Amino acid sequence: MAVTSPDESGAAMPNDATGFAEANAHQRRLADYRTLMLASITHELRTPLTAILGFAEILLEFEKLTESQREFCEKIQNSGRQLQSTINLLSDLKNLRPDGSESVVHEFSPGSALRESCAAVSRRAEKKNVVLVCNIDDAIGSVVSDESQVRQVLFNFLAYAIARSPIGGRVTSTVATPTNSDVLFRIDDEGEPVDLSRGLEFAGVKSGGENPNLHQLGLEISRRLLQALGGTFTLENREPHGLSILLKLPARASTPTS
Repeated sequence: MAVTSPDESGAAMPNDATGFAEANAHQRRLADYRTLMLASITHELRTPLTAILGFAEILLEFEKLTESQREFCEKIQNSGRQLQSTINLLSDLKNLRPDGSESVVHEFSPGSALRESCAAVSRRAEKKNVVLVCNIDDAIGSVVSDESQVRQVLFNFLAYAIARSPIGGRVTSTVATPTNSDVLFRIDDEGEPVDLSRGLEFAGVKSGGENPNLHQLGLEISRRLLQALGGTFTLENREPHGLSILLKLPARASTPTS
């Protein structure tokens, strides 16, 4: 019989191999329940929200509205987009497994991943009048990793760069392979310098009515996704202004073990 001892919270703590195996199995089941719950919640919220945003856009672009009507529709649209950002982050949370067990690894082009991520945020840039530049060398080759997670990381960092850029600013993204073993993505913006000593706490920028905490959460999710893929990121202030985001990803991600 397994011998257990209480922890500080009063819960029993297994102290043999069988007990730890049972505890780990229980944690995996809880993680699976969490994933299913988040998937269900995000689906149920995203479906009606898509319709609301679609109708708001139709009214703003094709209907002759009074000034007050247009103002109300813009408030609906801005609130809907903020909720959409929250839903997207909830969707990202279900992918956070420290052992990388939910990664689907295959070969793909990092240039295509960056191009599609830029396309996904292009409307955000257009709404803020930010010029979005995507420099890709089609001869860059391929990587072996989880493409959906890489694209999500790129989307979060690109969205953050756009959010902190001034109106009329520029966000430039590039991808290169400086070594045979790494792929380097770079995202440059023209926003204000940040206090890098605060870690990700500085990320709480206020832009376009968005909740500043969403940016911080988005970067933290991206950091963990990168970590699961064996990648890292660094941040550097640019002169005279702006921030550089450097994402390093191994050309071949390690295959998670069960």
